[in-house]
Amino acid sequence: MSLKWPSKSDLRIMLTGGQKLTARPPRDVSWKLYNQYGPTETTITATSSEVVPDYTDCMLPNIGMPIKNTTFYVLDNELNKTPMGGVGELFIGGDGLAIGYLGDEILTKNSFIQNPYANKKEEMIYKTGDMVRMLPSGELYFMGRTDTQVKIRGFRIELEEITRSTQEIDGVKNAHTAVHIENENKELVCYYVKDKEVENINEAVIKSNLKRKLPNYMIPRYIVELEEILVTENGKIDEKKLPVPVVKTLKSIISTDSSSEIEEHLLDVWKKVLGHSNFSVTDNFFDLGGHSLKIVEMQSLIVEKINVEIPLMTFFEYTTITEISKYINGNLDKTEIAPKANSRASLRKRTLRKRV
Repeated sequence: MSLKWPSKSDLRIMLTGGQKLTARPPRDVSWKLYNQYGPTETTITATSSEVVPDYTDCMLPNIGMPIKNTTFYVLDNELNKTPMGGVGELFIGGDGLAIGYLGDEILTKNSFIQNPYANKKEEMIYKTGDMVRMLPSGELYFMGRTDTQVKIRGFRIELEEITRSTQEIDGVKNAHTAVHIENENKELVCYYVKDKEVENINEAVIKSNLKRKLPNYMIPRYIVELEEILVTENGKIDEKKLPVPVVKTLKSIISTDSSSEIEEHLLDVWKKVLGHSNFSVTDNFFDLGGHSLKIVEMQSLIVEKINVEIPLMTFFEYTTITEISKYINGNLDKTEIAPKANSRASLRKRTLRKRV
C-alpha cells in the first residue's frame, strides 16, 4: 500500500488474504481494495470487506461480513453468543465447510463440532481458533489467535491486541509482540518498525500511546526498534530471529544518590523486589518491570525495613522512590505504623487470623 501507484491503471479490483491487512489504500488510486478472510477448512474465503482510504479512522481494516451461503458465530468458551462489541472465537458454517481432515478423526472431532444453534443436528460448524470482535455494523474485526493468548501474573493477555494497538500509532509501520522469560518471569516485548518519514517515534512515544489504550498489565516491559521483522518461507514471523531485549542503562542513573535514610531503605527494597540495581530514585517502578504482585512484596519489605505500612493503592500514584519517600515524610501522622512482631496488637491480629 505504501508504493506509488499510477493514477491510471487497468487494475480495477485487488483482493488480499492470507495475512492480516495493516494498511489502507491511498486516496488517489482508481481501483478498489477488498480484504478477505477464510481458513482452508471453509474453502479459503469466508468473509469479505471493501477497504476504504479513510485516514480519519485509526482502526486497521476489518475482515467484513460472511459471503453468500456462509454463516458465522462469535462464541465464548461455553459456546454462548457474545454480545455486540464483545470478543469471542469465530465459528464458521455453510456450504463451503469441509467434511473434515482425511485420515485424522481426532482432529476432525475437535475442530468440526455440531452447530448448537441449528435446527438440523447434522449441521456442523468449524472452530477457527481466531478471536474476533463483532462491530455495530455487523462486520468482524480480527483480534488474533486463541493460541497467542498468554497468562502473565494472573491476567490473560492477547498479544495480537498489543500488536494491533501499536500498529495503529502514527509512525509505526509494522509491529509484533512476544513473551520474553527474564529471571523466571514472563515479560512482554513489543518489536516495531518505524516509518522513516516520521521522525518523532520512539519507545517513550509508543509507551505513552499504549497507556492511553491498554490497561497497565498489558504495557510491554520492552519496546524494541527493528529495521525489519523477519518472516519464514511461509510468511509467518520468524520468532527465533527476534533479538533478546537488553536492559538499557537509564539516563537518570546519574542521580542515583539517595538524599535521605528513607530513600536508602527504599533503594534496598527495590533491589530485592526488582532483582537488579539498574535504576535511580527518580525512575518509575512500573517502567523497571514492577507490577501488582511486586507491589505487595514491596509493601511487606517496607514494613520490615522502616516499620511503616503504606496502602497498596498508594504505590500506583507514587511510582518513584523520591515520591514514595515524600509521601512517607508528609504522611507519618496519617500512615499506619506497623505493629512490632511481639506487640499486643500483633498478637491480637494473629489470634484473629487463626479464628478466621
